[in-house]
Amino acid sequence: MKHSPTPESTTEHLQKYSSFQSKQEASKVSLDPLERMKQVQDEWLSGVGEEFCLKTLKQLHQQSIDASAGSSTFLPPEEVEQKIRETPILGWVEYTNHLPQKDLVKAAEQYFKKIEVLDKTTQLEVDVYDQDLSNGYFCYVGHGTTELFTSALKSIKKHPNDVVIITDPTYGLFIPPLLEESKGVEILKINEENNYKPDPKALTNLIETTNAKLQNTYLIEVKIIAAFLSAFFQVNEKFLSKLDEIDLTQKCDALKYMLISSQAKPETLDQAVSVFNQTLNKYLKKIPSEVAPYWQNKLSLSYCPRVRGYFHINPQMPLGTICSQSDIDSLADSLSHFPDITVIDDLTYYDLCLSQKTRPGTFAKSQLKNKTLTLYSISKQFALAGVRTGIAIGPQNIIQPIAKHSFNSVNTPSVFTSEAAFQIFKMDHKKREKYLLETNEEYAFRRDFAIALLKGIEHIGNAEHQEKIKATLKELKISARQQTLLLQGIKGITFPVIPEAGFFLLIDFSHYKDQYISSTQLQTSRDFRNAFYSLADLNTLPGEMMLHFDKPILRFSFSLTPKDILESVYRFKNVLSLCRPEPELTASDKASPTVEKVKKLSPATRTVRHDKGSQKVITREDKKIDTEAKDSYSPAILNAFNQHKKEKKKTPVQANDSKRKQTRVKRKIKPNTRYAGETYV
Repeated sequence: MKHSPTPESTTEHLQKYSSFQSKQEASKVSLDPLERMKQVQDEWLSGVGEEFCLKTLKQLHQQSIDASAGSSTFLPPEEVEQKIRETPILGWVEYTNHLPQKDLVKAAEQYFKKIEVLDKTTQLEVDVYDQDLSNGYFCYVGHGTTELFTSALKSIKKHPNDVVIITDPTYGLFIPPLLEESKGVEILKINEENNYKPDPKALTNLIETTNAKLQNTYLIEVKIIAAFLSAFFQVNEKFLSKLDEIDLTQKCDALKYMLISSQAKPETLDQAVSVFNQTLNKYLKKIPSEVAPYWQNKLSLSYCPRVRGYFHINPQMPLGTICSQSDIDSLADSLSHFPDITVIDDLTYYDLCLSQKTRPGTFAKSQLKNKTLTLYSISKQFALAGVRTGIAIGPQNIIQPIAKHSFNSVNTPSVFTSEAAFQIFKMDHKKREKYLLETNEEYAFRRDFAIALLKGIEHIGNAEHQEKIKATLKELKISARQQTLLLQGIKGITFPVIPEAGFFLLIDFSHYKDQYISSTQLQTSRDFRNAFYSLADLNTLPGEMMLHFDKPILRFSFSLTPKDILESVYRFKNVLSLCRPEPELTASDKASPTVEKVKKLSPATRTVRHDKGSQKVITREDKKIDTEAKDSYSPAILNAFNQHKKEKKKTPVQANDSKRKQTRVKRKIKPNTRYAGETYV
């Protein structure tokens, strides 16, 4: 990419931007990936840095572009929109039942069977609190899948250190609820080696390894309890006998042996913990009631933590890959060996398949049907994100706690939430399929349009789309010469995978990693996102928010209009054109000879690796420390530089001075430089 000279005003502007970014990063450094993700998300949500936008980096218009959004740019089906508008006014006045009504449940059952989320034998029940329906399957309508996911965690996790497995990359908005509960998260890598799909063997290994680590940690907790037991019986020897002590100690030792041998199944460990706690409670009744709660708090054991959940997104977001029913069955077979695991099967993008060749599989049709919470949304595919409607489907032991938690937090779903779900469920099947087909065909074109502009039109295999891309550029009044340049793509841009579903494209900027915009080095996904956002008013989602740290990637939404997709590419290109292999110096830095010397030192140590054969002449400039450099650099750097000067006195030049005649050339320096007159070099 050719670099045009940067105007002085732009240079100063970029220096201000770099100064701001260095201050931001100083407070954001963290080695823990989950904490780092949270920090980047907080920064992303706050929208800091937009005041550094350069109008010259924009081309077609000056408006902001939010390419991070996960909402549709289309309108909902007309008949659904009309029915929502006609919601009876009485429904606005009164509180509604927090459980879905019978007609909604039956409409949901038919709907999910027809789109193959459920098998044809599954029946959905209405009253999740009915004890006679303990083996039943239920659905619940809530304010979006994020709320339902958060509610589900309350019942899935039994211990503060229980773990939920998520993928890398993942849908980042589901991570904060996990962090609020605890830091019980383990990451399953999805990459090219496993075709960007969860690998059953890797999943099994991760669960086994995680459970082993958790048991080792729990063993330490049990050993501490064992140490407290001797103090417990010593303090309460008036009330407890030696036989009591032997009895409770044996229960504790049995549990320790199970953990040390690493052969006990989770249910066996749980039984041993229950026996210990029951025995402890029996002896607590013998001691004074005023101290019993203290000892109960100190000695009671919680259940051994373990992997309790697996969070699966299908189609996988943000990658856009699809797991077929065969893929799901393989995963279910691996997970079936761990009876304590609940699968959270997120089908939010289930209907947004850009190719009709593969339909996503579901865990609700696998052998893990009764261990699965299925989440479904009408926000993405039916353009109803603002209505906030999510549907949870699963057995009673999973849905009932969700219903209770939702009732205690938001009380009842909005009448518009329930009405929107009901209207989608009972919509004519042919009309629904037509609406989705048109939506997916347009998204498939916009995906190819973005790929052609970012990587080159030769990467588009669909000949019809190639012609439509050229026609679209012509409609946007792009000249033939500009079209040729645009359709060559941007040098170095790659994609981990071409999405089969959804409307997100992951863009890999590794080609530009370690380059500089002014003095800001671009290394992480966050750095690239902030550069595009601050300088060009183009917002994307950084890899850190998707729990991905390996490469600098950004999630770009191609649900934008073609004009905004084109404008986004212009802004990507214009910002990347500012990249340089070395940082730009300020005006004062450029005038300082000492600064240039310090720059030549190793960045890590600020020392020079000497060649013992060097015969470099010591100059007068070596003996001066510029006052301006003292102000520009820290004492540590200047001390290192002074140390370097002392080392230079020991070079072979000085040692062999008697054998070699040192030559000095006299020349004049231009009057406008730092030193007037003459000097020696």
